[in-house]
Amino acid sequence: MTKIRTAIIGYGRNGSTMHAGGIANNSAFEMVAVCDVDPECRIQAAERFGCAVYEDYTEMLAKEHLNLVIIVTRSDQHCRMTCDCLAAGVHVLVTKPWAVNENEARSMIEAADKSGRLLLPWLPARWGCDLKRLKQLFAEKAIGNVFMIRRAVSSFGTRCDWQTERRYSGGYLLNWGLHIIDPPILLAGGKAASVYGWMKQTINPGDVEDNFLAIITLDNGVLIRAEYTVAVEDVPNWFIQGDRGTIVIRGQHLKIYKNTPAQPDDPTQYATMKPKDNSSGTVRSVNVHGQQLRVYENTTHIPPVKRKRLPEVLLEQGLVTEAQLKECLAAQRSTGDNLAQILVQKGYLDEEELVVTLSEQLGIPHIRVGHYKIPKEVLAEVPERLARKHLMLPISTAGDVLTLAMANPLNIIGLDDLRMVTNYDIERVVAVESELKAAIDKNYGSEQGKEPSGKPSLVRVVGESTVIEEHLDGEIYGDTDEIYAEIAEGILGPDPYPVTPQHALELTRILDAIRASSESNRVVTL
Repeated sequence: MTKIRTAIIGYGRNGSTMHAGGIANNSAFEMVAVCDVDPECRIQAAERFGCAVYEDYTEMLAKEHLNLVIIVTRSDQHCRMTCDCLAAGVHVLVTKPWAVNENEARSMIEAADKSGRLLLPWLPARWGCDLKRLKQLFAEKAIGNVFMIRRAVSSFGTRCDWQTERRYSGGYLLNWGLHIIDPPILLAGGKAASVYGWMKQTINPGDVEDNFLAIITLDNGVLIRAEYTVAVEDVPNWFIQGDRGTIVIRGQHLKIYKNTPAQPDDPTQYATMKPKDNSSGTVRSVNVHGQQLRVYENTTHIPPVKRKRLPEVLLEQGLVTEAQLKECLAAQRSTGDNLAQILVQKGYLDEEELVVTLSEQLGIPHIRVGHYKIPKEVLAEVPERLARKHLMLPISTAGDVLTLAMANPLNIIGLDDLRMVTNYDIERVVAVESELKAAIDKNYGSEQGKEPSGKPSLVRVVGESTVIEEHLDGEIYGDTDEIYAEIAEGILGPDPYPVTPQHALELTRILDAIRASSESNRVVTL
């Protein structure tokens, strides 16, 4: 099978984890080159993939025969890099925001049309487990005819990087806007007719907004309220209103309230649309310390002391030989697996030696998880699906801090997944992988004999309302491996990539309208 010869521009946090992982886990792709201005990132990419590395992407385009370039850089660089790559005859996948404004979006579409290559905007929320389930409920008319959709993300964390600076096209509207606005528009099935927007800078440094709110009226009459907001306590991620009920989603917890409005016997009397008793009969767990998940706060931060890389530490301590290390590095380049796991699998390093080394290298405590009895309320903070997927186990809570045992404490994707569903700050400890797996089985129960996922976890009839509760299985912002499989189909197969530049252009026009409305304090008609 022909491989898609791929390169990444920008091997930072998202480029090296989310996107590189999608490439490494999909046999349709071959990582040919990586470009990054950071020498350390280039070293990591070369060790992982055995590929060519570059500091200048134009040199990479000139020297390498590429089919696909993935752009994961600052927002202000996307348009220029995308147009250069398309002009070089290469398909381009560009991360959000794919374009800073409508003019940039049109320039990129024009460059794609001229080159005859594919332009693939990255909108992973389209693959989210919440959107997939909501599409099913809308098709079933679970709450009748929907007339209002509210979509929100909140946090109370600050950041101090380029995303806080206007000169780099920072700000939360561009960073989060497509994630928040695209799914409800897809659900409602209409086009934006008018937009009212509001933006404000509150707790972040820099000169751009860290809050935005948009009220979007669609041509089919549905009203959408979409926002990113600074708040200590969380707000529902989805609040969807229909003429026969309401859907509420917080993280991966979904509730469907079904009800038929009461009709008065006496037409001169008002009958409330809300029954006297329509509670679900359940109590939602609340963190009394009031700390909200901090989407952008880097709790995996390592103090800014230049630390030696794991191979150097292992050699210095005499835990492996140079020949063994060279063999395992070669295996890592060919498989993309974790170097430490390869060393253990080959018997060159035992698990306890690895844990002690990681603990010393990263300054993270190590524990024996089998010695801990974990309370049910603590265990509930980490869904079993995440615990098994990322090999993590909650140990205890103290104030607003959750102590989390991990086999790989540098698993950023796992930590990000967990931040989407817990209100706690996360303090990592490292544990032996085999002991961690046994402790997960012991605390969550064996995987054998469990009910299939996706079924309602609770159905209640309360007053005149039926309340259905479900746990959403999957990733809120999509499974990267699944997305990259569809990208491969779009390049090699007959099925087109489901996100078109034209649709992404319409979303960019909405973001422009939100900004213009906020500046003028007027409704903008599209």
